[in-house]
Amino acid sequence: MPSTRRSRGSGRHAFAHVALLFAACFALALLSMTVLGGARSQANPPNPPHGDGVHPGGGNGGLDNSGHGFHQPPPPPPVDPPDNPPPDDPPPNREPAPTRGGGGSTSTPTAPTGISGVAGDNRTRMLNDPLPAHRFVWRLDRGKMIAVLDMPASASKRIEVPLQPMLGRIAVAPAGEQVWEGLWPGDFGGNMDASDVGPGATVYLPVFHPGALFYFGDFHALQGDGEIAGSGLESTADVTFQFDLIKARSIRWPRIENDEYIMVAGSIRPLIDAFRIAYVELIEWLVSDYGFDKMDAYQVASQAGVVRVANVVDPNYTVVAKFPKRLLPAKTVRPSP
Repeated sequence: MPSTRRSRGSGRHAFAHVALLFAACFALALLSMTVLGGARSQANPPNPPHGDGVHPGGGNGGLDNSGHGFHQPPPPPPVDPPDNPPPDDPPPNREPAPTRGGGGSTSTPTAPTGISGVAGDNRTRMLNDPLPAHRFVWRLDRGKMIAVLDMPASASKRIEVPLQPMLGRIAVAPAGEQVWEGLWPGDFGGNMDASDVGPGATVYLPVFHPGALFYFGDFHALQGDGEIAGSGLESTADVTFQFDLIKARSIRWPRIENDEYIMVAGSIRPLIDAFRIAYVELIEWLVSDYGFDKMDAYQVASQAGVVRVANVVDPNYTVVAKFPKRLLPAKTVRPSP
């Protein structure tokens, strides 16, 4: 169970520092998830934030002069499920069942009413027929830290990929009286599905309420960039956190740090606006904490920056902009205004 320390603060004056200490301590067992997102699909959109429907941070429908203003796009209309779902596509089950030998498997069926980054789904309607129902069974080997998939219809017949444990969801309570369902990412963190949030990573989150009201979940043994099929290799984990409250400082969007990179996650639609948020915040971080001139930071980020498209299947897309630590000078932190 995670340990927490409740502290008082607001997003204007403090932010939380969360270090993830879990390392290969996850349980691999029998479970199900859905390639097209049936395990996470929702015919009706989640509740928007209270108020005027503006995304946290306000804005004028695009990137403003400060780089932080965005209107929350209106939710799509509800889509009714098909009258006759495929009989061989049972409801997904994410609850683990015990297995022997320190391993397990995860099965991934496709579902026409699911979510996808590359095929028609319940948010992006297309005239072509939905993908056929299909279930993939991955065998997870915790000892070797690999996932194995048999592919009898393909030339190679079998593939092994290394596991990369991560948390898809890590967050604090959103600002004000906003209500966001679990599938949404935003400036509070949330369901970013960023594989950089893994063992040893440090995540910085703005604090909007007393105690921050931290939450986490959506553990993946492995997930590719974009999470294009709507799910990773969903599993369970024991996770240990170390919490700190950084006072007299403020941030607008989640930051991530590991041994190689400093990173910022931007979450919004369209994808280009998530990209802009991430890079504007990263450049401002280089200026405020590392003494870069703004135009110099803009230039070096353009040449040395790295981008991960973390998810393209959630109600907001997430982009992570990264800058290599090997190119950073010593910190010269400037106080927040």
